[in-house]
Amino acid sequence: MVVVVVVQCAEDASIRELIRQYGGLVPLVNIVNDPSVNADVLLAAIGAIWKLSLSAANVAALQKLGIIPVLVRLLTNQPEKVRASLTD
Repeated sequence: MVVVVVVQCAEDASIRELIRQYGGLVPLVNIVNDPSVNADVLLAAIGAIWKLSLSAANVAALQKLGIIPVLVRLLTNQPEKVRASLTD
């Protein structure tokens, strides 16, 4: 699963930057914004976003992509397993 690979790679600062530079944030935002995505994929995407957010440039890019309202919606409309990953 590609999202799991992104989670693992995002531990490296230079890879976090490359993921943003090559458009990798958009698919992650699309995944967490898709109500049909299963919980495991959603959790992996949230984990990737969390790790990618260690970069200030990624935070700014994610904000421009509208991630904040998406994450707030997930806090209120998802099973406990998903909500817990958003608050850890």
